[in-house]
Amino acid sequence: MTPNLERHGTEESLSDEALGIGVAVARVDLGATVIEKHFTLRRADKGPDCEFPLEPKELTRLCEEVKAVWAALGSAGFSREQVEEGSRVFRRYLYIVESVKKGERLTLKNLRSSRPRLDIEVSYIKPFKAMSPKKTKKETS
Repeated sequence: MTPNLERHGTEESLSDEALGIGVAVARVDLGATVIEKHFTLRRADKGPDCEFPLEPKELTRLCEEVKAVWAALGSAGFSREQVEEGSRVFRRYLYIVESVKKGERLTLKNLRSSRPRLDIEVSYIKPFKAMSPKKTKKETS
C-alpha cells in the first residue's frame, strides 16, 4: 500500500514536466498510479510548454515502460498464477520422518523438506550400489 493511500485514502500521482520518461517510470516504482504528462504531435510546432511534452513515439514508450514496471511490482500475497502450476513439481514439500504421537509438536528433527519428484529413479540404483560415501552419512528416509 502506498503512503498516501494508507494515510489519506488517496492514490499517488505525478504531474511530470521533466524531459523524457525516466522520472515518470521511476515514480511508478514508488507508488504512483496516475501520471499527468504533456504531449504534442510535434515539438517543432512550438507552443506553450513546447520544451518538455512527449511526442507520440515517446508517449507509446512511456506506456510500455510503465506497464512493465507495474507488472514487475506484482502483488502482495501467496497466490499462484496459472502459468506457475507446471513448476509445482519442483517445489519442496514437508514430510514427517519420525514417529509423532498425537498432540506432539512437529520440529526440525521430525520434519524434512524434500523435492520428491526429483529423486533418482530406482532403475538407476546399480551404479550407486558400488559406491561408498566419503563421509559418514546419517540415516534418512
